[in-house]
Amino acid sequence: MNAGAASGRSCSPTRWGRHPALGTPYQLGQPGRASELHRRASAWYDRHGLFTDAVQHAIRGSDVDGAIRLIESCGMSLVLDQQVQTVLSWLDELPAERVRERPALSTIRALGYVFSNRPDEAEESLCEAERCLDSEPTTDETRAVLGRVAVIRAAICRFSGDIERSVSFGRRALLLLPETEATSRERASARTHVALTYQVNGDVRPVNERPLEEAVAAFSAAHALVPLLNSINRLGKLRTMQGRLRAAHATYGRGAAAVSDREGKPVAVNSAAYYAGMGEIVLQWNDLDSAERYLHQAVDLVAGDLTVDADAVTESHLSLARLHEARGHPVEAYAVLDQFLSLARRRAFFHLLIQRGEAALARLALLQHDLAAATGWADGYGDVTDATYTREEQHLTLTRILIARAEAHSAGCLNETLALLDRMFIAAAGAGRTNSVIEILVLQALAHQAQDERAAAIEALEQALVLAEPERYVRVFVDEGAPMAALLKDLIQARRNTLHDQQLGDPLRYARRLLTEFHPRDPSGTPSSTPTPHSRERPVDDSLSGREREVWG
Repeated sequence: MNAGAASGRSCSPTRWGRHPALGTPYQLGQPGRASELHRRASAWYDRHGLFTDAVQHAIRGSDVDGAIRLIESCGMSLVLDQQVQTVLSWLDELPAERVRERPALSTIRALGYVFSNRPDEAEESLCEAERCLDSEPTTDETRAVLGRVAVIRAAICRFSGDIERSVSFGRRALLLLPETEATSRERASARTHVALTYQVNGDVRPVNERPLEEAVAAFSAAHALVPLLNSINRLGKLRTMQGRLRAAHATYGRGAAAVSDREGKPVAVNSAAYYAGMGEIVLQWNDLDSAERYLHQAVDLVAGDLTVDADAVTESHLSLARLHEARGHPVEAYAVLDQFLSLARRRAFFHLLIQRGEAALARLALLQHDLAAATGWADGYGDVTDATYTREEQHLTLTRILIARAEAHSAGCLNETLALLDRMFIAAAGAGRTNSVIEILVLQALAHQAQDERAAAIEALEQALVLAEPERYVRVFVDEGAPMAALLKDLIQARRNTLHDQQLGDPLRYARRLLTEFHPRDPSGTPSSTPTPHSRERPVDDSLSGREREVWG
């Protein structure tokens, strides 16, 4: 129960009575007594830890100093507890010049604006806080405020998808924030932003799990539910990138458990990142019905004007578009991608996220055999010498188009394409991104196949199967369509009744199983469905009760 609900008697319209805060009969309408009574009520509520009522009575009693003291002590927690409009309304009722001269109040207002998806106003409030402080902090109080400014800026950058700057502000916050109990939450939040480094450089080796695990432990100890769930979700994404789909699925499950009630029953997980992450995994397992439930919940959560991570918006829409294509519904897939690009441009997402959406449109055009549209995107593509993780998805789309163009014209050398894939393979393998390595190997196999290099194609596909089989990858193969089905058959034929077949028995059995997933579409255009290896592993049946504001963690 929140403070307002616990003390609802303070809002009673009764004019006469015995107020619990005063202990004597009172009449608020009595001339000259209202301010004094409100101040006495504020002091009583403050002593009993009912901060919401304490602030309200301080404001009604024109006790500006008392209201400022209370808001500075509890305002940040109330904003994080989703009482955003309440806190912003209090600040609006205080004299503007008094708020501007209190840097802590400016940071509280800034975070409220972040929650309300008003980043420009948030930045203005942060600048007001900085103007009140020395540029070279000399006290713990100053360092704490400047550290909080850096954490809030990190969140603003994260919401736009500029993860590199978010990480930079997180590091600045850790340098500034004193190691005190009062700043423990801000320091934990700063650590989670620094832990996002893996989204910039793609390095997901086990050593880089440690910062996220530490953040999970810190938020769990502080009983900070929203940042705890956010940190768990990021850990789930990191493990997905590692290619550990089972471990990632279990990690997201920790997030669902974190918001279970006291009897252990699951309740609503109002986190777009949670649903997008679970949807991505079960889609890869070809559990299309579960993927649809998860991804629609994710897209519902990122709709509207509330603040949500740009990455969660991107992942949910791109995965939902892939789901529609897997079901043979290209019109719906195009609509989802158009919706994403419109939203991303309206909210001024980081340019790399918009480029991912444009690449997804080109890949969808290719899947619909619209080679002209796909080639049009490829012809305008920029530098391909950059094999960094942030452009990996776009590079993979480009290679698919180049392979398709070579096949269509029965000509053209793919050596440069294979060289690009080699560079990407080295980078992904070195950074522990097995999820990417599998996809790169699949495309290497298809590129060799397009050049009639059968042995090289089979060897690359075999490597992909060895990595994919333990985690039951499906869509990474099936989404490549008929060329991949043909290549799987070639591999089975080439390895049948050989010593190699004995050595690679599991991958070969997996190749045969994958071939059963290449279903012909029925007349309605929907692929038929059969149980997958994970069809009995049902995800948590979460109901949806509202949107979560995922700012602080």
